[in-house]
Formats: sequence, C-alpha cells, structure tokens
Amino acid sequence: MNIERPSALAAINLGLKREAAVVLLGPRQVGKTTLAREIAAARDGALYLDLETPADRRKLEDTTAFLTRQFGRLTVIDEVQYVPHLFAELRGLIDTA
Repeated sequence: MNIERPSALAAINLGLKREAAVVLLGPRQVGKTTLAREIAAARDGALYLDLETPADRRKLEDTTAFLTRQFGRLTVIDEVQYVPHLFAELRGLIDTA
C-alpha cells in the first residue's frame, strides 16, 4: 500500500498520541528515515538514534536503563534490524509505558 507523505505523517502523529510505540515498515529507499527524522525534528526534546552508527548502538548497551531514562520523550530508533535482540527488550519497555 502506498501512503502519501501527508497521510503518513498524520497517521503516525495520531498513532503517537494513542500508542506507546509506532513502527514504520516498508521497502528500502521509500523515505522511512526521512519521515522519522522529520517527525523527531518537529518535537521538542526528541531523541533520534541511528543503529547503523556504533555510537548510537553503544547508547543501547544497557537498553533498559537508557530507554527508561527517556520515558516521556519521543525516541526514534532507526535501523533497529541491526540489533535484533532489541525487539524483546523494547516489547517489555513499551508494555510498561
């Protein structure tokens, strides 16, 4: 399904109001990262982590401690597939949010 950018942006912002987490899924090179960065840039205090970068991966070495400190703050985790064990930890943290 192809969702135009304004519709996607509106759907994501609505999801962020209703849910503890929102996931952007889609094929490569369709603008997921661009959209995620745009959303983060529009929110004061948002944190953007790119797990392709070693520095951002290091921040999540103690995932629970790091992300617990971010509660109440939009935290965007891009390229999460590079750290597959993160999905199990995220689920628990999201359930408590």
